[in-house]
Amino acid sequence: MKKDAGVMMALRSGQVTVQTVDEVPELNIQPYVSFEMYKDGNHLGGGSFGPDGTNLDLYEELGKTRGQAFGSLGNSQFLAYWPESV
Repeated sequence: MKKDAGVMMALRSGQVTVQTVDEVPELNIQPYVSFEMYKDGNHLGGGSFGPDGTNLDLYEELGKTRGQAFGSLGNSQFLAYWPESV
């Protein structure tokens, strides 16, 4: 995130909007589980899985006019977005 000048400028100027997934039901954001596997300290691989349903077409359409990201804190998922140019 620190390498993304746009999001850093938006953070500094207070222009990042954060919403819980419940506040954007039209995106139907579904949680994903990701994992990494190790054996004897060696990384074997990883992956992620989750239910179908997130409206990625709408997410990508919205992303044409703004910066945005999904994230989570603890067990709570959120959507953050900011103007493309601050």
